[in-house]
Amino acid sequence: MLEQLTIKKLGLIDAAHLNFSHGLIVISGETGAGKTLLLDGLVALTGYKPTSADMVDDDTFVEGIIDVGSNDESIAALGIELDEGRLYIARQFPKDGKSKASLQAKSAPSALLRELAELWIAIHGQHDTYRLLNPKTHLSILDEYGGEPISAVRQDVSAAFRLQQELTQKLKKLRSTREDALKIAQTLREDVETCANLAIQPEEDKTIAATIQLISDSEAVIEYLRTAIESLETDEGSVAAAIAKSITSLERISGSDSEISSLLTDLNETHVLITGVQSKLIRLLEKISNSDSDIDSLMQRQSQIKRLLQKYGPTTDDLFQWLESATEQLKLVDIGDEAIAKLENDVASASEQLQTVCEALHNQRVRASEELQVAVSSELEDLALVSARFEIDIKQSNISDNGFDTVEFMFSANPGMKLAALQDSASGGELSRLMLALEVSLLRDSNVPVMIFDEIDTGVAGATALSIAKKLVLVSRSSQVFVVSHLPQIAAFADQHFVVRKTIGIDSTSTEVLELSENERVTELARMLAGLEGSESAREHAEELLEKARAAKASLKN
Repeated sequence: MLEQLTIKKLGLIDAAHLNFSHGLIVISGETGAGKTLLLDGLVALTGYKPTSADMVDDDTFVEGIIDVGSNDESIAALGIELDEGRLYIARQFPKDGKSKASLQAKSAPSALLRELAELWIAIHGQHDTYRLLNPKTHLSILDEYGGEPISAVRQDVSAAFRLQQELTQKLKKLRSTREDALKIAQTLREDVETCANLAIQPEEDKTIAATIQLISDSEAVIEYLRTAIESLETDEGSVAAAIAKSITSLERISGSDSEISSLLTDLNETHVLITGVQSKLIRLLEKISNSDSDIDSLMQRQSQIKRLLQKYGPTTDDLFQWLESATEQLKLVDIGDEAIAKLENDVASASEQLQTVCEALHNQRVRASEELQVAVSSELEDLALVSARFEIDIKQSNISDNGFDTVEFMFSANPGMKLAALQDSASGGELSRLMLALEVSLLRDSNVPVMIFDEIDTGVAGATALSIAKKLVLVSRSSQVFVVSHLPQIAAFADQHFVVRKTIGIDSTSTEVLELSENERVTELARMLAGLEGSESAREHAEELLEKARAAKASLKN
């Protein structure tokens, strides 16, 4: 429970130090007196900026002491050391700087206070009633009611959706890369096949160029070759034949002199050399003489090799290195088919798993919706909406990280009326009661020690107001409940009653917050009933209302 609240220099509240008890605590006051400022003080303790943040100065200060009750272990899990089961939270809001927060007398970030607030306070105001009109919020309300079972499956859905999306994006990227690779691979494959068919030899480009040049100059070359061949021959015979004859003569006397033997050796070597040169000259002459028909094929081959060298050269060694690399790349492209096939299987498996957990989440939501429908309908009966019907419409839509369900609350206030969306079927007073019925249903198993209902009685009066008051009393038996109300029927049920009053002076306006004694409560209830604090009949009515409230509270069963 919230044991103490201290507010200094917040808007029109100059100073307020309030001590709170268990049970139902009602805050009343004339319109414009500053009840919102008191709530702003509570909001400040939750780490959020109060709506009156523009009404602060350098001395603005809010402090609260909270008994966390049974939530001590959850709070300790956040790394917070409690002081005899209590939290000490303070906020400052200097005009010219960021707000400052302290927790257990140590500096703390606002984000930690916001996380911590979920464990000790729940604030419900008019915006929550308006929230009912937005179907986008209905799914979260249902999931909140479903509690841990739905929360656990939602985590599974979120993880499965994230995995399926990651794999799908990976597959999409791989396919795109694969398409680009295939385009490149087609060119690579064509060039690799060309290289294989050509069977290019090292430095063949130079050899072909030289051959083509030789063929291009063939007439002159043939003439010179013939001259060279003829020079090795005479009318009496060839030079080789003359050397052979000399060799035969010397062989007959080679044994008589070592010098003759040496000369014989030289002549034999010369004969072999000249014979070889003469044979090569003759073959070259024949080749060149018959090469005219090969020039086209040589030039075509030269063109093919030159094209490859321009892309992958400049030398044949560079070309051979590229060929080896391209062959490996083409192998990887083939492996890419296997990778895509495997990833497609992974995506299919992930999608199947996502569908499975979404169906499990759907089933949990259907179960929770049936329970919530019964719970809310029971609460509506207690709130004088006996004939009202409340149903939860669950449809299937596109899968997201929150499953494939869309949820909308349907309502019918009177017999014979068809169920329709809330914005088309509920009045302001009915919405207020439906909101309270939902809150009571949602908080039935809640461990949140402090609950605040701001203007939950908007649009209601009379017997309905009494029904709301009784419902709030029941809630206050397990949690400390703050209610900002303008209805005397609700204020009469308070265990503790505070009034917010505005005082207007000549040059200033201030607001004070006072806890009312029993006699002062009668005066405040009389004002709320008739608007006249001094009306004797109003006071009698107020006393009667208090007595009936005490009797009703005593008769209420949890």
